[in-house]
Amino acid sequence: NLRKLGLSQVVIPWSHPTFSSSPLTVLILTTRQYSLPDISNMELGDFDDCLSALQSSAPTLEMLQLKWVIPDPPIPATNIRMSGTIQFPRLHHLVIASKTATCSPLFSRMAFPGHACFMELVLDGLTGLEPIKAKLCELFADDSVPYTIGSLRVDVQHMHSLRLMGYAVDVGDHYSDQIESGG
Repeated sequence: NLRKLGLSQVVIPWSHPTFSSSPLTVLILTTRQYSLPDISNMELGDFDDCLSALQSSAPTLEMLQLKWVIPDPPIPATNIRMSGTIQFPRLHHLVIASKTATCSPLFSRMAFPGHACFMELVLDGLTGLEPIKAKLCELFADDSVPYTIGSLRVDVQHMHSLRLMGYAVDVGDHYSDQIESGG
């Protein structure tokens, strides 16, 4: 069985059986930024295919890197067929690079383990940023789960700081020491 899959500058459809039939522990899919418009949705599939593939792979994934391979979600977002949360019980390394509006409906559906995790979000644009900020605040605010985020890096192009309740966050090449207290 395939356990590790890494593809760079090559895409396979999100509906491919590899995602549902293989107990993947490592999934790395990358293209260059702005090459996604050149890759038709017929090659990748739609946003729901992406969610379904991740739902199938999530129980065994330990490392997930998705760089510029997430299809645009339907507009309005209420047209997304999958509801609920995608549980990643073993995930300890997450990297997502995409348009903010594309990442937002995916990231907001992801649930992470309570153990150490490295997260890096590279986001293009400000549209859709609020749900991502809310999800990050939710992750840190839940005292019942002993989250140990080993490292969090959020790089939002054209933005120099990001405030989360009670936490300073590494933002690109800048560091926000402006801590907004929760309350």
